[in-house]
Amino acid sequence: MYGASFLHRFKKAMEEKLYRYQDYLVSERGVIYDLLGNRKIVGKGGWVTIYIDGVKYRKQGSRIVYEAVSGKTLTRKEKVQPIDGDPCNIAFKNLELSRMKACRRKKFTAEQEERIRTEYNREERKEHDFKGEYAMPSYNELCQKYDCSRSTIYTILTDRCRGTV
Repeated sequence: MYGASFLHRFKKAMEEKLYRYQDYLVSERGVIYDLLGNRKIVGKGGWVTIYIDGVKYRKQGSRIVYEAVSGKTLTRKEKVQPIDGDPCNIAFKNLELSRMKACRRKKFTAEQEERIRTEYNREERKEHDFKGEYAMPSYNELCQKYDCSRSTIYTILTDRCRGTV
């Protein structure tokens, strides 16, 4: 009824160690099985659709494999990334754990903010139609110089943060 190759793969799958994750079984090779033995498909970008208590969830397969094999429940700030860069390769040996950076607005003193405003000096640049030496600096150049985000520069230049530092 079944071919020899199917029986060989089934036997090999039964020999490997499986770890439990919710109602699923997970192997170190990154294969996720439901309780009926059906293999879950890892979709584009490494996403897997699973059901927990009858509710459908899309989770990253790499997180499922890492949590199941390591036995550790990950926090929201912990990120699991494939070492080789392929999100569909979710074998445990190919996964590494990292923490996401805290994203906070950089704080500037009043003097630093005033220096950024004078350096940008929109009115003077507008008089000269933003040409020649008055074309610079751009938001991106200010971001690089002061090591902050575009939204921080925008907030400083539009006076939204005056008196808050």
